[in-house]
Amino acid sequence: MTDQGVSNSDRNSATAIVEAAFKAGQIVRVDRDLRISQIKGASSKYEIETIVRGLGGAAAPTAVPTSTQAQPGQPGQPDQSWPQVNYGPHADHPDIANVAAAAAGAGRRIGGIVAVIFVAAFIVPIVGVAIGLLSARDSFTAPEFAQPVDETTYLPGQAPGVNGVNVFTDTGFADLVTALEEQTGSTRVFNAVIYPRYAVLSVPEGPRGKRYTSWYWNGRDLNQQSSKSTSTDPRVDLRSVNSEVLIALVEDVRDRVEKPESWYAIVESLTNQGPRMMAYANNEYGETSYVIANLQGEITYESDGR
Repeated sequence: MTDQGVSNSDRNSATAIVEAAFKAGQIVRVDRDLRISQIKGASSKYEIETIVRGLGGAAAPTAVPTSTQAQPGQPGQPDQSWPQVNYGPHADHPDIANVAAAAAGAGRRIGGIVAVIFVAAFIVPIVGVAIGLLSARDSFTAPEFAQPVDETTYLPGQAPGVNGVNVFTDTGFADLVTALEEQTGSTRVFNAVIYPRYAVLSVPEGPRGKRYTSWYWNGRDLNQQSSKSTSTDPRVDLRSVNSEVLIALVEDVRDRVEKPESWYAIVESLTNQGPRMMAYANNEYGETSYVIANLQGEITYESDGR
């Protein structure tokens, strides 16, 4: 297979597609950073095409309104941070001015009433709760607080720790497929982008048609995202993917890069090629390798020309 060179225009266009997909919530920040790094190190137009395949279902980025507000609790939202919680109206709200004026006019009398109300409304219930807890301390066990999250990135096939996640294990991949079936009633997707600690799925909205919604798997829960688009590619059944073959493919591509820092795989189906798997790996220098294989694990393309 002969590759064509990559121009700065090719890289800029691909980067714009990735940025638009990130702002639209189709991919998460880690995915966005990794793809941009791969675009910088890509050596062929074919490699560029595989990096941006499936992003938004379009050949060019679309404008994203800057006023879109991220919804809390949804991974992959644009520039998402912890939600801002507003306690009462904004300082410019007219009610604030009215309350301030009333308080100044009423003086100590209202101040005293407010103090009494505060004690009655807040202090008394707190004391009551404390007394109740002390009196019932022998009737219940201590609550179990959330366990610490293990953020270790485990190697393909490596069993994670108690609170860890590794989708690239037989159990991890099986949990993903089971959750997909339980949530949507099907295990068919347009594509699945799988990382060691999470996965992003393009799930069809019905048994037929081009529309899909993005779903995010964090190793424990599968949540529907706000990102929606269309795809003209066939669907692929994740039940048809042998996790052992997928893991072996990721191990293979990791061996092709010196000291790999990140790796992921894509499962999809193309109209003229049928179902396939792609595995990527790169290191801190931006050196990247990827392979393409059928579902049996037979490699049909390798970026390093082995």
